[in-house]
Amino acid sequence: MRVMDWGEFASPKNGGAEAGEPLAVTVGVFDGVHRGHQALVRRICAEPGCVPAVVTFRQNPARVVSPGGFEGDICTLEEKLGLLGGLGVGLAVLIDFSREFSMMSGRDFIDLLLGCWKTGLIVLGEDFRCGRGAGVGAAEIAGIAEARGIKAWVSPPVLARGLPVRSSRIRRALAERRLSHAEDLLGRPLPRWRGGPGALIPEPPPAGGTEAGGPERVPNWRRYNMALEKESVESIVAKFGKGEKDTGATEVQIALLTGRITQLTGHCKQFKKDKSGQRSLLVLVGKRRRLLKYIQRTNLDGYRKLIKELGLRK
Repeated sequence: MRVMDWGEFASPKNGGAEAGEPLAVTVGVFDGVHRGHQALVRRICAEPGCVPAVVTFRQNPARVVSPGGFEGDICTLEEKLGLLGGLGVGLAVLIDFSREFSMMSGRDFIDLLLGCWKTGLIVLGEDFRCGRGAGVGAAEIAGIAEARGIKAWVSPPVLARGLPVRSSRIRRALAERRLSHAEDLLGRPLPRWRGGPGALIPEPPPAGGTEAGGPERVPNWRRYNMALEKESVESIVAKFGKGEKDTGATEVQIALLTGRITQLTGHCKQFKKDKSGQRSLLVLVGKRRRLLKYIQRTNLDGYRKLIKELGLRK
């Protein structure tokens, strides 16, 4: 696989627009190269007579746009390029994302992308957006491409457990140490890296490989919020409520809080320095205690049945 900088790709001196086979191109961060990304790559690799090309970023744009809230990459740049090459990508174009680059309009970026090299196909996820303020979406880009005589394909989301596969879901699964779920979303085993399997990567790895005893990466509790999966919520509501939409019942609220407390307890045991997570755990326990006292006063038999089913020691 050939790797090229964006500056070289976008330079009018490269002669790419006139020479060689056309590109079948897709664009994105591709952090983790998960099952959704793989569907995009398979589509460009299947286009006859075209070189499959991926335009991606040398560093995650979130490092520049919101460095304080950035949790870390799912995989390193080297791993990402290796995975893309293994899927059959022939050209990888790396953008050095910067504040200046973030101010480019989406239309200008797409004009550069489609105008620099001869392009036969552009493939995008349906939620893809680019440019200043994420101003241009996949449907509009498809229209721009088709007006130039370039084929466009907007991919429907790849689903897992009824929800779209996204890098954010994988980060949440890693933060909650649900590693088998993260592997299901990725479509492959997790790499063994600094901090153990599934550790988010706060910075590029040192030259020459991994570094034993590296610093612990503490995921941001306020970002992940330890929300339960949709399937878990539906199961709890069905079990403790009077109907599938009975989410307001006291028993349901206690059961939901218990699920979140269990998740966050595991998180705090793993990341002992996460003071924000510890405070949030105390808040959740306090909410559950107040609801338990209420149901104990108003429905003693229901209270005893509930704490038995939830395995709470009283």
